[in-house]
Amino acid sequence: MSSHLERVSNDLLRQWQDSDDADDELLDAQKLRAVALHAASVLPSPLPSPVPGSPITFTHRKPTSLELGYLYKWLHLDELSHPPPNPAPYYSRAVLTGALQHVHETPCSVPCLRSPFHLCTRLFCSYRSDMGDFPVSFVVLKEDGYSIDAIGTYSSFRGTGAAKSLVEYCINLAVERSDEEYYEIDSLISSILFWRKLGFEVVPAREIVKSKLKELEYHRPMRKIIKKK
Repeated sequence: MSSHLERVSNDLLRQWQDSDDADDELLDAQKLRAVALHAASVLPSPLPSPVPGSPITFTHRKPTSLELGYLYKWLHLDELSHPPPNPAPYYSRAVLTGALQHVHETPCSVPCLRSPFHLCTRLFCSYRSDMGDFPVSFVVLKEDGYSIDAIGTYSSFRGTGAAKSLVEYCINLAVERSDEEYYEIDSLISSILFWRKLGFEVVPAREIVKSKLKELEYHRPMRKIIKKK
């Protein structure tokens, strides 16, 4: 094992041992090293960037175990470039857990449809036509199967429409599966402009449940009409 991969695997092992989410059954050092090797070895170097002049279309689906390696890598890079507090480490661990399950139980080409870790069964990615199977954006859905719990885009592809296409995909799921009048999200303060560009409006404070008011320091509930009553 090269010194770089040894360092990667040891870092991941320490990360899991220090995590409140750690599960004893998932702390097998050999398996975790295998996942670390997998995540580090399957990645292009350098990581892809948009191809100028290429037609931009997006597809949306669950990632395969191989693609979880890509996703883990750029989430980890985001962690390094955005010091705490930020939610990236938690979702990196979530992705790593899914990879741990599927690297050992399914071929790399099989979508992650089975996982004991609920976030990975509700994970969808956006793929650009000019990038093949490299996931450039992702959402983690809530238990209802259509509401967005978290969303992220690889830094090189922000502003290309990757996240917008995923939001539209999730809204279409809500239209098909629910009778809700609004599609609701909790936006970081820094992301309000992004959501407004997609037609979302901030929910007036008077309509927010009192127990949620203390969260307004960091988040704002936002919504978009998807069905007329």
